[in-house]
Amino acid sequence: MNDNDLSDAFRAAVPPRPDTREWAEGARRKARRRRVGGTFAALLLVAAMATPLAFNLPGRSTVLATPSPTTTATRLVPDICRDPVPGAAPLVDGDLPDGATRVWLCGRSDTGSELELVGLPDPLVEGAGQAVAAFNALEKSEGVLDCLPNPLDYTVVVEYPDGVHRALRIAGCGDLRDATGMFDIFRADGAGYLAELQALWAAERAQTEFAFTGADVCDASYSSVLRPIEADDLARAVACGADGSAAELEEDLTSDILAELTAGTSVTGGDALWGAPLPDLVLLTATGDPVALHRESEGVYWWDDGYARFRWGPIDPALEARILEAQGPDGGPTPTGTPMPSLPEEPRAGLVSQVCDDIQSGRIAAEDLPDTEEVPQGATRAWLCGDRWETFGGVGPLEPLTTDPDRVAAAINALPSPDYEACTEMGGITYHVVLDYPDGERRIVSAETVNCEWVGGWGNRAGGAQLLQDLLPLWAAQREAAPKPFVEDVDVCSDTAALVGLNSLGTVERGSLYRGVVCGKPADAADGEDWIQRELPGDLVLAISQAQPVPDQSGVFTQGGAYLVLMNQFGDPVTYAVTQPAGESPQIRTWEWVWAPGADLMPLWVETLAGLRLE
Repeated sequence: MNDNDLSDAFRAAVPPRPDTREWAEGARRKARRRRVGGTFAALLLVAAMATPLAFNLPGRSTVLATPSPTTTATRLVPDICRDPVPGAAPLVDGDLPDGATRVWLCGRSDTGSELELVGLPDPLVEGAGQAVAAFNALEKSEGVLDCLPNPLDYTVVVEYPDGVHRALRIAGCGDLRDATGMFDIFRADGAGYLAELQALWAAERAQTEFAFTGADVCDASYSSVLRPIEADDLARAVACGADGSAAELEEDLTSDILAELTAGTSVTGGDALWGAPLPDLVLLTATGDPVALHRESEGVYWWDDGYARFRWGPIDPALEARILEAQGPDGGPTPTGTPMPSLPEEPRAGLVSQVCDDIQSGRIAAEDLPDTEEVPQGATRAWLCGDRWETFGGVGPLEPLTTDPDRVAAAINALPSPDYEACTEMGGITYHVVLDYPDGERRIVSAETVNCEWVGGWGNRAGGAQLLQDLLPLWAAQREAAPKPFVEDVDVCSDTAALVGLNSLGTVERGSLYRGVVCGKPADAADGEDWIQRELPGDLVLAISQAQPVPDQSGVFTQGGAYLVLMNQFGDPVTYAVTQPAGESPQIRTWEWVWAPGADLMPLWVETLAGLRLE
């Protein structure tokens, strides 16, 4: 098999990546070097960044050493990258100020899975000013959000002499935004900016001969934000013990592992489930870009590059024996083993799952959870549901939490016993947590967010409001790691929605809205009382998302008038009333503000509402 045949075979084993606007294709055109299983190829050319330390692959058996570097790093994740957003100052008029002292390229740990994305271990110093200027030169954009999933995911932290730092993060379709806000400042071409940063780091590293020399890389399953990584750039291998300890492998064993990995016959695409969060083997470039491999079974490994998971093996038994020996007498982390049985897909009723609709319609109910009893571990998925429709309602995420749902059970079990002093048993917004298990068992736990804030029934556990705030980010992280936009057409207009609204349990920022419908009954009662549902024109959705409404708390809902149900890209809804005061144009009203389109959109607004009853 020649190099071209091998390259084609590797590419064929890998599912295609999503097409997310022109920048994604532009980035892919820059990665044309040989790929391993399609995942060890560079998103952008990074060869110039690496110290010239190369492993010779099949046909050669020596390792070429580099000169001693003048700068090194031993920690894969710098302290400032561990939690860069809290404490960050906002941008100044949408720009990064001049005078930066250091720039860091960071990853993120809140990926919604065991995978932890890492950036670069060394800061940009001499090129810090150029990195700032490159960002400020990017074109401003509207922050389009509806082309998920997004293959880019990185954070940039900029430090200043006065101790202030500012942070940038990827959003939506690869645009950059101020990490301290969600929908304020956007700059286009996050892929192009990443390429500029890589060039700046490459130039600075060429001067400093930077090398990453650390081996403490076994405490998480790391993947580089520059993923996928070039096989030709891999230079080191670290074996991980059962306790997370790390042992650098000898050069001859490292060379043999890389030769087998790039031989071509051992790499196939495939799915794998997280069974052990710690890796068995970590491969590194000379500058510290990691690839974490997990042992699935004897001689078979898999890795996750942030796009998909891939298998390697079975490898040569003798090579496997040498890796096991390097891991130590206790071996490595527990193998993944048999995948967990899958549960049938849960049907939906409009914007809620069937299980949530069953709870909120009263067909099934939660059981009490005494403080002496714990919710079992081992759940396959978790759902978050609202209250009964005739009371508060509320809409949880459309999709279940499937990424480590045992965190939900652990959060419930950790809640304290109540210590009520000034509350009553009556009243309070209630929501429900549902845990599904592989054997078909289902546990439903109710909780209250105000008043006594009980969990699992009155008098059993306390902390319902905080529990909800702790659970919502789990869904948010899962969505950011594997975004699945909601694009289906569903019926949302009903008497129930008119009474209590369709509103997400979490906050739906107005700036995140990207589709919606208007609901209303016929203006002429002779035409009946059935609800009419119309798609809200995109220009109106955009105008609502960018509106500057007038504060007004004079009240909202009438039960017979028209209303809007708008959604973000994940289907999380928010409901706004439509009213028409005497002698005025139709307006949108909430409990806190009122707004009407301007003169340019008023004809479209009036046309959209034509024939509907307004109050």
